[in-house]
Amino acid sequence: MSIKSLLFKVFCLLPIKEGIVLESHPDFSDNSYAIYRELIKRGYNKNHPIYWMVHDMTTEDDMDLPENVERIPLDGGTFSMKIKRLLVLYRTRCICDCNRYIYKRRDGQLRIHLGHGMPIKYVKSYTNLEQIGDVDYYLMFGKYWMDFYHGTIGIPEEKLLPIGYPRNDELKGDSESDERYIIWMPTYRQHKKNGPATETRFPYGMPEVENEGDLKALNACLEKLGVKMLFRPHPAQDLGVFERVKLSNVIVADDEYLKAREKSLYSIVRDSLALITDYSSIYFDYLVTGKPIGLTLGDAREFFEHNTCVFEDVRESLAGWKIDGMRDLLDFIQAVSEGGEKIDAVLRDVEDARNIFLDQQDRPTTEIVLDYLNID
Repeated sequence: MSIKSLLFKVFCLLPIKEGIVLESHPDFSDNSYAIYRELIKRGYNKNHPIYWMVHDMTTEDDMDLPENVERIPLDGGTFSMKIKRLLVLYRTRCICDCNRYIYKRRDGQLRIHLGHGMPIKYVKSYTNLEQIGDVDYYLMFGKYWMDFYHGTIGIPEEKLLPIGYPRNDELKGDSESDERYIIWMPTYRQHKKNGPATETRFPYGMPEVENEGDLKALNACLEKLGVKMLFRPHPAQDLGVFERVKLSNVIVADDEYLKAREKSLYSIVRDSLALITDYSSIYFDYLVTGKPIGLTLGDAREFFEHNTCVFEDVRESLAGWKIDGMRDLLDFIQAVSEGGEKIDAVLRDVEDARNIFLDQQDRPTTEIVLDYLNID
């Protein structure tokens, strides 16, 4: 028997302790962060540890963490840190992972995979039963998704919870901002690390905006209407080509933007007038708000040559204002700002889509998850 195997056997002899392991990407975000906030609100950390398994230990050094909350690196670290990580993973009762899979190490642990988005596209090498591993529960938005997660992926039906996402509880509140803005959240086309997801003609990561002239026309339209555009890039998007153009009404709402304003991502999503997106899972999140959605699906054929689509016909399956060029984009912005029959028709379609893809809950999803974790 190897020393490593012997060490694991020893860890399994140690008693499991009440506590929770959380993970998200970016760190301290997404569904896991919604769970974390509720745990802190309830004072769970007064008596039990909360461990954040983080991707980057160099960030958030100035974060004043509450008592019994600790960051542990997902990978690497000193020898003593590696031992500590193993102790945490072997001895902590609850696991809530969101992006990187955090596997159970032994019987008696309880794991809920919170997910980070209902799929329009999915990566088979990531979303498969072997990679997901042993889970007690796996979140999805509603029973509509049973065919995909059970039929295609193979997760047992009894482990699928059609209760929505904790992060979306924040979308159900009233707007707390008087600003008039549309939020644009595309999926990535130029990846910072891995190169282009498609051979894109959209250098700014904004579909249908093909050159600097288009970008300036977009800004002029917004300025005339008194509307801002918060461009929320996908975390994998390369913004190098975008940052050199300075614009008055198009604002890059990245993590630094949120931090400077002490805002969460989903609070600015909630307070927006409308959403523009494409193949991003934010589409399904935003259905919760019942507000208008513009869809840039013009490069669908090219995009899904490189990505697997969940739908047979994505254009027919997703409700929203279809944006196939700059004229459509500007018309959508004007309709959102001024109202009218066309935007009313979009709102009706969005309501129908919400009834298809989402199951409504009479309690916040965050509370339901904590019930499944047996946390008071």
